[in-house]
Amino acid sequence: MLGSRIIQYKGHEIDLNPPWKRIDLRQALIDAVGIDIASHPDGPSLEVAMSAKGLKFKPESARGKLIDGLLGDFLEPNLIQPTFLVDYRAISRRWPRANRRSADGGAL
Repeated sequence: MLGSRIIQYKGHEIDLNPPWKRIDLRQALIDAVGIDIASHPDGPSLEVAMSAKGLKFKPESARGKLIDGLLGDFLEPNLIQPTFLVDYRAISRRWPRANRRSADGGAL
């Protein structure tokens, strides 16, 4: 379309050439806010950790909603280049399986 995989968007140069960066959601949140979401398996325990850091959230939110809030507030604003967010579905628990593997561990 433009003859290039490098475009300008909102004052940023975006490079669409592969390979795209891959970021592990859990590690990115540890780096950004100092909370290891794997240590907080439910909403109430994650709320306690967020409160300890002085972070705002809607009380009694589901764990997935809290993680979405952290993602939106602390990670997305800094994701300028094309990026794959790894393990997002497994962590936010929007889907019933942690990954695309069968019960015996083989890939689907």
